[in-house]
Amino acid sequence: MHFHLMYEKKFDRGPKTIGVRGELDLHAAPMLEDRIVRLIDEGTLHVEVDLRETTFMDSAGVRALLSARQRLHKRGGSLGLVCDDPHILKVIELTGLDELVPVRTVWADGPFPLAQAA
Repeated sequence: MHFHLMYEKKFDRGPKTIGVRGELDLHAAPMLEDRIVRLIDEGTLHVEVDLRETTFMDSAGVRALLSARQRLHKRGGSLGLVCDDPHILKVIELTGLDELVPVRTVWADGPFPLAQAA
C-alpha cells in the first residue's frame, strides 16, 4: 500500500490540480477524497486529478472520484482526470467514470477546459 499526493498546483483561471502517486485503493481513496473535500471547503470549484503516476486503482478509488465529482457538481464545479496508464484507463472506462468525468491522456502546460457532464 503505497500512496502519495505528489503535488497541488493552481493555474490562473483553471482547476486546482492534485497529482497522485502509487495505489489508489481502499486504504488511500479516503485520503484523496478528504483532500478534495478540504479544497471544496476552501472555495475550489474545479479540480483536476493527475493519475499518471498512479499504479493501481480499485473500486474505492473510483468511488472517491465519483464522490468528488458529485460534490463539485452540486456547487457548479467540475472534476477532470489526466491518466495515461492503460490498466487504469480500462477501469475508468469499465465503470463508466469517463462518461461523467472528462479524461485526457496527456499533460498539457496548463489546464484543459473541463466539460460540464450531466
